[in-house]
Amino acid sequence: MLVFATRDIAAGEELTFFYPSTEWEMASPFICLCGATNCIHVVAGARFLPLSTLEQHFLNRHIRELMIELLNNTELHLINLERDRIYEEISQRNPPAA
Repeated sequence: MLVFATRDIAAGEELTFFYPSTEWEMASPFICLCGATNCIHVVAGARFLPLSTLEQHFLNRHIRELMIELLNNTELHLINLERDRIYEEISQRNPPAA
């Protein structure tokens, strides 16, 4: 595995790894006990984190692509929900003739 730093690392500085940068949905999630102020606490994969958390980290291309797919599917789902709501509203105002 290759690891690239986004900044200079001092000798003796502790290194950490942000699992959701490479993991979409982990088979074995775990509770993190690192105690860092920005800890995500439950490490389960990028799928379960808000964009506001993910955008603070480097994400591998496949994670970015899956996130975009999820957002696009969410938008499509919301459009379909709105369409169904409008259809139901119209149907209630104009019930079919018996």
